[in-house]
Amino acid sequence: VVIGDGKYIAITALYILLLSRGADTLLSSNSYDTPVCEPEFMSTESYRFILRIAIRKTLTLVPTSPFVDVLAGETPPANSKFLALTKESSNQDIDERVEEHMHTIAHPMETCALGDVLDSELWVRGVKGGNLRVCPCKCITRAAGWNALMYYLYASGTLC
Repeated sequence: VVIGDGKYIAITALYILLLSRGADTLLSSNSYDTPVCEPEFMSTESYRFILRIAIRKTLTLVPTSPFVDVLAGETPPANSKFLALTKESSNQDIDERVEEHMHTIAHPMETCALGDVLDSELWVRGVKGGNLRVCPCKCITRAAGWNALMYYLYASGTLC
């Protein structure tokens, strides 16, 4: 994607292994209401430390060749109260920026009441062909981590 004069790219720092377990609540009993997801990102010093390291590594790479020849440098989000981050930015500067502008690529989990949705063998009711089964795996995510977990879930799904 070329933005403006082509001197901008997006470099994303993200977590692969989540360290916190947030909470999901419902606004009402209406199943069409979007759940309120509070993932508790940045809730621990570990989270802040990991993101600071990733951001500082990016800020160290951008002013080097070949990036320095084609990129304008770090640019704060539009309408941001923050200045551009640099290698010299304080931990507080980075933390405040992340708190205000972070987004997730994670999918909120555990947000449906399964009793009415599943039969006694965990098959999802009402699915055309009847070939969708739920694999309860809440306990696995902490022990295995997401990378290994995806292989396990794929294997479980193909066996169902």
